[in-house]
Amino acid sequence: GYVASKDLEAGQAVLFDTAFVAAPINGKEECHFLIAEKAMRKGNNPARKTNARVDREADFYHDVVKNLELKHGIDRKFLEDGSTLDAEQLEQMILCGAAEGNSLYCTEAPDYMALFAAAARFNHSCSPNAGLETTKSTCLVRAEQAIPKGTELTISYLPRQLLNLSWVKRRERLQRGRGF
Repeated sequence: GYVASKDLEAGQAVLFDTAFVAAPINGKEECHFLIAEKAMRKGNNPARKTNARVDREADFYHDVVKNLELKHGIDRKFLEDGSTLDAEQLEQMILCGAAEGNSLYCTEAPDYMALFAAAARFNHSCSPNAGLETTKSTCLVRAEQAIPKGTELTISYLPRQLLNLSWVKRRERLQRGRGF
């Protein structure tokens, strides 16, 4: 999670992040599988070492994306140490877990989710003190109220319209999507 390093005013920008990949949520395939596949393609792009942009993306994939926390309850060490999967299948499993645990809904493109490596590190609250403004490629996190220095910054992992659901319905949705 993140903690305010200074007093923040309502509306103040807190973090800007760019999406590594995005995928539709209402497609034929589960969006987390699509996000994992797209991320793997970027990370293992055959144009690596011949194109500076591709190199940066592949480096970010190998240094950051592959090391993101997995969906709550998935044990990376168990997957890596006790797996009978081949290397590509193992990478797919880890990336799917990372996609499920770190993708956020796009507020400006509600039919999409995107993998925001930095923004996904905010902890969840059903009464967040910060909010997301996200497209398929960018994320801006703003304080939604005055936040004193030293206070944890929280966002909702659920789309804003779902925060009006009962506690039980929100918990079910978080359990299915995030594993908690």
